[in-house]
Amino acid sequence: MGWQDYIEEVQMLYVAYYQRPADPAGLRYWAEAIDLWGFETVLSGFINSPEAQALYGGMSIEEVITAIYLSAFNREPEPEGLEYWVNAYNNGWVTLGTIVWEIVKPGSPQGNDAITFQHKLESAMNFTNALDPDGDYLPPYQATYAGSADAAAGRLFLQGVTYDPT
Repeated sequence: MGWQDYIEEVQMLYVAYYQRPADPAGLRYWAEAIDLWGFETVLSGFINSPEAQALYGGMSIEEVITAIYLSAFNREPEPEGLEYWVNAYNNGWVTLGTIVWEIVKPGSPQGNDAITFQHKLESAMNFTNALDPDGDYLPPYQATYAGSADAAAGRLFLQGVTYDPT
């Protein structure tokens, strides 16, 4: 397999954890990293990145899991689901990266959650591909999408995406 085979998985992580569409360079970087070092290794790097620390530093595990659900599905987790993930994390059975992936991986979300996340993923891919229409995820790009202000705009863009096709 090549790095191109991991584009969708990386975009899923961006949407669920960074709460925004991937920037082209970041999408390629993490996809290449998966191809070189494997998914589990990259999950740790992704979850512990400076952007993740800026978003989640100082939050409890409950707050982080709630933020993931809000980002992916526009809703808070059910109390039982939240308790399950917090317990699994606190007992060392899963990592935060594992939790993020298990929540959004294909086949996990159901009903409106699956529809919402698919719409967010499609919107995020359209966003990233509009910046890099040739799909190599290398400069030059159609527009700049870098820094905290652009990341915040990307988060705002995805917040409006729901299960409703309109």
